[in-house]
Amino acid sequence: MKTRNCLIFSIIIFFELFLTAMNAQNISKNDDFDETYKKFKALYEQELKQSEIIGSSFVFLKDNKIVAQEFHGAANLEKNQAVNENTIYHWASNTKPFTGIAIMQMRDRGLLKLDDPIVKYLPELEAVHNPYGKMSEITIRQLMNHSAGFRGSTFPYKNGKDWQPFEPQKYSQVEAMLPFTEILFKPGSKFSYSNLGIFFLGQIFELLKL
Repeated sequence: MKTRNCLIFSIIIFFELFLTAMNAQNISKNDDFDETYKKFKALYEQELKQSEIIGSSFVFLKDNKIVAQEFHGAANLEKNQAVNENTIYHWASNTKPFTGIAIMQMRDRGLLKLDDPIVKYLPELEAVHNPYGKMSEITIRQLMNHSAGFRGSTFPYKNGKDWQPFEPQKYSQVEAMLPFTEILFKPGSKFSYSNLGIFFLGQIFELLKL
């Protein structure tokens, strides 16, 4: 149920943002926020009910000011804790677009090139076993389009063990596993969704942002 609701929450976030973008046009043209908000809220509550969402919230911002917000359901059923403005959601892979945007902004500022080898910024990745060639041949672009050959999970758990709540919290934990990490297919030859690849993009951003 936890995983299912987390997934549904990810979907509803997109649903909210999509509606917000469409409604923004109506607001600017008709200057009728109340009517637009009423329609959005009806769709939002319908989705909550149909998808059996335990807890959710949304906020509308205009000129950096909150113009409307709603809180629904529970943040923690066991503790009978309601959703409020301090509730922290597990966004999971919703963070990937932000990582991609950050990398593209650095590209635009001349801080990196998409076809730069990843070891230029993360030389420790030379420790990864690559049976298809040199690690210096794998690029930032391949990390971004999930074609670098890295495994799907951030940490190499096996035997069907769930990665939650034991996912690594520090880069040093992932770095310690690099000698036991292997490139699974020829980089650039196919798409294979990889949390680990995006994790490395985040580390590149951390190094260059200062």
